[in-house]
Amino acid sequence: MNVVVTNLRATFLALVFGLMLATTGGASAADRLSEVGARLSAVGVEASRVTVTRDVTVDGDTVTASFVTAHTASGKSLRRDHLGFWQPWDGRLSNLIDNRFQVVNGQITFKILKDEDMSRELFPVTVTVAYHTQSTLKFGVFELRATGSGAGQ
Repeated sequence: MNVVVTNLRATFLALVFGLMLATTGGASAADRLSEVGARLSAVGVEASRVTVTRDVTVDGDTVTASFVTAHTASGKSLRRDHLGFWQPWDGRLSNLIDNRFQVVNGQITFKILKDEDMSRELFPVTVTVAYHTQSTLKFGVFELRATGSGAGQ
């Protein structure tokens, strides 16, 4: 029994490590999310004017809801609503707000930020994009990293 558990753990760790290596490379046509979470490539931003979108392929999934959250270096947890406003979030999945992003040609374009002044924010900011199907939640995580001066790095 211990050998089986050890082999399962080793296999799981190898899959997670492989996923991390595969998804931290250069930008791809579209990201893929997973039930165990996908590490997506970081995004460099000019803090005084931040616009971020993320294209995600759904691989034939029937998407019932989409979500975006952010965790700041200063300790704030935020959720995005369907109008693009950010609100405090208590971390409970049941309190996420459906962003109502639509699947078009097998992809969702997550519109995360548009022309936001984040120059007073501490970086990095960790962003999670997710979608729900009838039976599961798939998600991916990436960092926003300030590239210029003027940000609270």
